[in-house]
Amino acid sequence: MASFRRTLANMLRAGFPLIHVRTWEEDRTLETINQIASNDALIKTSRHVYTWNLLEADDGNEKTDETKPKSLLEFLGRIELITWPAIIVVYDIHSFFTGNSTDFKMVRMLKIIHQKLKSSKEPINILFLSATVEFPKELEKDIVTIEFPLPGVQEIEQLLDTMIGENEQRDKIRIDLDPSDKERLVQAALGLTLREAENAYSLAMVQDSRLCKDDVDVVLEEKRQIIKRSGLLEYIGGGIKWTKWAAWIY
Repeated sequence: MASFRRTLANMLRAGFPLIHVRTWEEDRTLETINQIASNDALIKTSRHVYTWNLLEADDGNEKTDETKPKSLLEFLGRIELITWPAIIVVYDIHSFFTGNSTDFKMVRMLKIIHQKLKSSKEPINILFLSATVEFPKELEKDIVTIEFPLPGVQEIEQLLDTMIGENEQRDKIRIDLDPSDKERLVQAALGLTLREAENAYSLAMVQDSRLCKDDVDVVLEEKRQIIKRSGLLEYIGGGIKWTKWAAWIY
């Protein structure tokens, strides 16, 4: 995660206008973006963070017009009203570029915005959060992509500790784990999103109101099912890539 923070902060400082963050975890990604935006040591110039999605636009600041834009075209068309350092987080960008359907008005708008932001006096960047978007070739030279990492050992362990603590306080489950058992439970959840890991641990806890070393198998089975549903088993096939995934599963 530290590497991602540094890389994204450097992209923002370097003035990359349009950045695609490939992620399945919108909430966790936005939290990280907010942390970067407010960290002067990391980004040098702190920035306001605004968001847009298909249902609502949030400028987050009273300096802008009270009438909030509905469409993304309108939202982007008003970026020039922002005269202070800002990061604009755009969700649902994949809805404009699906299959063989390309919104060419959006393509043109993004090209115009790219040029405007490059010459802007204030640092302003647009971040697109999507796991599945495929930008058209017309934009491939204008947008850079960075991968948001899945949670690591520290984040998974923190999640597990929190869940154990909450359930112990309510006297809902019995905890029967030594340090090595807990470590195996953490390792078993690597490769999952934080929400998927939480669901897997919850499943393990509710089955018999107990959390023990045997629940490693429950978490691994849930991981197998998630990977199977995603189609990655069929897509990856065998060989070296499969061995890497197998290390997460077994």
